[in-house]
Amino acid sequence: MTDSINIKKLTGIPPGAGFINRELANMTTHSTRRAILAGAAALSALAIPATAAPAPTDPIFAIIDKHRAAFSAYDDVTLRLDEAEGEIEGRPYALIEWRKYNAIGASEIDSARDEFLAEGLDPTIISKEYRAARARYRAQLKAESAWYERHGIAPLRRERNRLERQESDAQWNFISTKPLTLAGLAAMLCYIREMRDGGNDIFYGLDRMLATFESTIEQTVAAWAGLPAPPVPKALREVKAA
Repeated sequence: MTDSINIKKLTGIPPGAGFINRELANMTTHSTRRAILAGAAALSALAIPATAAPAPTDPIFAIIDKHRAAFSAYDDVTLRLDEAEGEIEGRPYALIEWRKYNAIGASEIDSARDEFLAEGLDPTIISKEYRAARARYRAQLKAESAWYERHGIAPLRRERNRLERQESDAQWNFISTKPLTLAGLAAMLCYIREMRDGGNDIFYGLDRMLATFESTIEQTVAAWAGLPAPPVPKALREVKAA
């Protein structure tokens, strides 16, 4: 997560089809798997008596509580920052135009460069444009930061960024932690459903996050069943290779 761009809200927007359409396509692709997870959550909850107490030795319960608290704090400060920003006109955004993209920043600029090169465009031209794009982006970052300082809401923004990093750490801890008990597994699935019902996708529609969680659950169940450890998902192998 970046200081200037909230990835939960902003992304590159090419005219016609582009980043947003591709991300929406990814989220649509995952819908079936998420429906399965939701169903599993319901079944797991039914399989455990209502009077069963969570196993005190399973760390997943504390991890869930930690993410719930971190998300709540981040959500609260984000709403307050949104309100403060909305009361002031002329806020600049650290986003730039480059070829077919009209609003990209940070790592999206690198992704656009790689895409243009893969399309067979002249590397010399793309390299020159890339350096210019990076320079425009740095200028936008400075303008954005100056705007926050000028209007006295920079401290609130820094607090939002701090809590965003905290929530992100808690999120990755949650999706990568193997539960030790059936009750813990049910709690994980229930929490995902709880987040979704509240309009929040804990995976943010990202392949890597969903693949990490799926791998965590698959490894857990395989170990319980005495089966060989499953292979690392392709999405995670590609990330490690990169």
